[in-house]
Amino acid sequence: MYDQVAEVLEKLRPFLLRDGGDVELLDVEDGIVRVRLIGACGQLPEFNHHIESRH
Repeated sequence: MYDQVAEVLEKLRPFLLRDGGDVELLDVEDGIVRVRLIGACGQLPEFNHHIESRH
């Protein structure tokens, strides 16, 4: 699952970089993805929340 998440983040990265941000994949464990938002992304309060998806 880690590789799948990393692949999706790589596809999103150009859009984040264009807006002055970036994302770093920290961990994927038990269906929980942990990322670090960098730059402009880390400054937005609405992005500093948990996102949960259950499949």
